[in-house]
Amino acid sequence: MVINLSTLRELMEKRVFAVFDHKHIDLDVPHFATHPSTAENIAVYVWNILEKEIQVQGSDDDHVSLYEVQVDETDENRAIYRGETE
Repeated sequence: MVINLSTLRELMEKRVFAVFDHKHIDLDVPHFATHPSTAENIAVYVWNILEKEIQVQGSDDDHVSLYEVQVDETDENRAIYRGETE
């Protein structure tokens, strides 16, 4: 199932951008007081936030799931997280 892009944008603005935008991640985001703020850890953190929110957006009949989170540090350095594998 897919999610409406305007809904996804709203989730990203409220649940991700508001947490990270113009912030010192290690000081301003409580999770990263105890976890290194690497691209990999940020990707997992964002995944955990969005996965819960996106599942709420689907109705009982529609299964909405997150495919991946990508965090780019530079043009050639990125972290991609696709959730835990079973």
